[in-house]
Order: sequence, then C-alpha cells, then structure tokens
Amino acid sequence: MGAGTGPLVTGQTYSVTLNFGPGPIHENDVLYTNFRSALAWLLGGLTSVSAQGTFSENDDGEGNIISISVDVTGPLDGADRENFNRAFNRLLWGFRLRKSPEQPSPSHRFVIPTDTRFRDEET
Repeated sequence: MGAGTGPLVTGQTYSVTLNFGPGPIHENDVLYTNFRSALAWLLGGLTSVSAQGTFSENDDGEGNIISISVDVTGPLDGADRENFNRAFNRLLWGFRLRKSPEQPSPSHRFVIPTDTRFRDEET
C-alpha cells in the first residue's frame, strides 16, 4: 500500500488520490480529522526544502470524504525525498492502525493511493 513521489525537479508535480476504505469516512470522525491534520503538517513542511504540497478533499456532499487529492511539487530528491516518502507512508499505514473513540483498534479502515509507481522507494 505504499506511495512515493520519485525524484522531482523544480516545478514537477507528483499527484496522487488517496481513496478511503472500506467506504467514505465522515469529515468529523476523529480518525479522519487526525489524519487530515497530520497530512496538512507533513505537506506544510515541504516548504523548508523549497518544495510544496497541497491537498483537497473529495466529498459526497453529505459530509462524507471519499478521497483526498494530494499534489507535491518539487524540487524533492535525495535525503529530503526519502524522509518525506517515509513520513507519507507512515501516515498511510498509521490510518489503518489508529482508532477513534467509536472504533476498535485497529480501525479496519484503510487508504489506497491511486499512484503506486514509486511504492518501492526506501520508505
């Protein structure tokens, strides 16, 4: 279930959609709000290495998040790329293992990235 950016030169963008399973997750579910917060902080940190990241939520109009679209724009390579991809994958894997107050642990939820071209990077 990994995802990775691969090397990105200045201005090159890696785009991936993160689909939630086994179905949409409510926008106020603690599991989701914690995931979204961690994703925002991770992408915000890219500015420290002259890269940038953004995301947008794809919902069903009733408060349920179906997926999140993520864009990472370079430059991102070498140790910075490895560190980002490691943290990104830990976030994806952690979603499955965390629990909200209403759910058992593991959460039985998962995130599937649509682009797995670089999933075997050292993460």
